[in-house]
Amino acid sequence: MLIAFSVLLMSWYVGSAVYRYALRRPKSLSSYGSWAVVTGATDGIGKAVSHELARRGMHLLLVSRSTDRLEKVKREVEAAYPVQVNHLTVDYAALTDHDIEAIRRKLASLDVGILYNNVGMSYEHPKEFHELTVREIQSLIHVNLMSTAIMTKLALEHMAPKRRGAIINIGSAAGEHPLPLIAGYCAAKRYIRTLTESLRTECAPHGIFVQCQIPMYVSTKLAKIRRPSWFVPTPCAFARWSVDAIGYETVVSPYWIHALQTLAMSCVPDGIFRHAAYAFHMRIRRLHRLRDDGGSHRTTAASALADHPPPPASPCHAERTVETI
Repeated sequence: MLIAFSVLLMSWYVGSAVYRYALRRPKSLSSYGSWAVVTGATDGIGKAVSHELARRGMHLLLVSRSTDRLEKVKREVEAAYPVQVNHLTVDYAALTDHDIEAIRRKLASLDVGILYNNVGMSYEHPKEFHELTVREIQSLIHVNLMSTAIMTKLALEHMAPKRRGAIINIGSAAGEHPLPLIAGYCAAKRYIRTLTESLRTECAPHGIFVQCQIPMYVSTKLAKIRRPSWFVPTPCAFARWSVDAIGYETVVSPYWIHALQTLAMSCVPDGIFRHAAYAFHMRIRRLHRLRDDGGSHRTTAASALADHPPPPASPCHAERTVETI
């Protein structure tokens, strides 16, 4: 009897996964509204999602802290797709009342249907919590937590009267388990998941969908991984899966291999997982200290070149040869 139940449960899981990642059709994004707001839109996942939303016909409001980079992404998107693109310069690490009012006014002038809360920051390298500066802790809270909370509040002000809209919050696999030496980042990402799950029920009577997406590693500057693979997709590959998932599960890993990894991680006892993560992060910490102490003078030029490669004119098109999943 137990074996039969296990086989039935596994069959159901496999069948639902095949439907979710291979057969299910994406939602019509225009049903939420004609404009999408993307934070952290000038690099990585945010930039790739901006391209993907524009490819599907959404007008864009791009939000980031660099006006020059916002202008560059705006030109790229407008050259590739027949959509309107606006932008706002906001530094979420130093958000002011003036910034909040500027965002509120801008949202009021647009038919905002989707808010994609992507902006975030992590540690430069693993550290014990007491080694963080006060400014680093404040930045972790402001960029990861306050940005999501305030943007969600402002978007809901305009979505609720229309009784439609979708809010997508980007969490992290780091928020699914306690991870020593990046404790502040883990806690911030866990907040995003908890906020999302609470708002999903709270906002449903207003016709507003709220979702938390849980990526693992994506080849971005934040992850400090440049070479994509099956397990580490490019931002553009992840963006297609991410947008496909809008309107469905409350909490989801939109990229199917990440979903398998998340499932495997959930089977590991927390104590074992914490100790393994601690050992892994300690190794990274030691390597970082060795680099700073002994090898930085030999690697400065090479590191600068690796960290700032010349960007392609249209990243989602240029990467297509290496992002096939």
